[in-house]
Amino acid sequence: MRAVYLYRSKRCVSSFRLIVKLNESIFKHFTFIDLKSYTSQSEEDASMIRRMLKAVMMLFLAGAALGQVKLKLPDTTAAPGSSLVLPISVEDFWHVGSFSLTITFDNNVLTYDGVTNPPKNGVFNSTPATTANSNGAVAFSWFDVSPSLNIQKGKLLDLNFTYKNGTSALTFYKMIPSSVTDSLANNLPTTVKNGKVSVRTPRRDTKKVKLPTALK
Repeated sequence: MRAVYLYRSKRCVSSFRLIVKLNESIFKHFTFIDLKSYTSQSEEDASMIRRMLKAVMMLFLAGAALGQVKLKLPDTTAAPGSSLVLPISVEDFWHVGSFSLTITFDNNVLTYDGVTNPPKNGVFNSTPATTANSNGAVAFSWFDVSPSLNIQKGKLLDLNFTYKNGTSALTFYKMIPSSVTDSLANNLPTTVKNGKVSVRTPRRDTKKVKLPTALK
């Protein structure tokens, strides 16, 4: 990550050039901004411009640092034989143009039933249930140039399972740089949190029984 600016200033500024080369996933399409024939009225004006450029650079750097996409699978419990709707949660899902994800699970514990509530626009594909249950993995992908996906914090889609028994990890499998990209096909830095499904412990009632006075 590098940022450089060249600035010429005395009484008269013939030109200045701002060259920005930041995180390619966000700023690959920014090469330079060239402003010509700018005349400074004073050194105070020149100083103000330098401060403004520095502020812009700090905003760019902050955006690059905070621009990580977050993906999350839930931790949950269930009773044997019950149906589960497990959301994939996302955060900072800005200007996303495509995603390609694979979730692994224990097919001795869970039966995959399908995906619901995918993005409404664009092209979405997912592994057929029979194939997913055979492999213990479901893959799905989506892309659209316009409009892109913008989710500050919320749900991407739902995975539907039938729970048998036991414990199964839910894992994002083989995440690669291009698993999530923006609308210009630049890779977006991504972090994940895996989940799991386990059996729900039956609740025991612990009601106090009032004994007759003669038995106390």
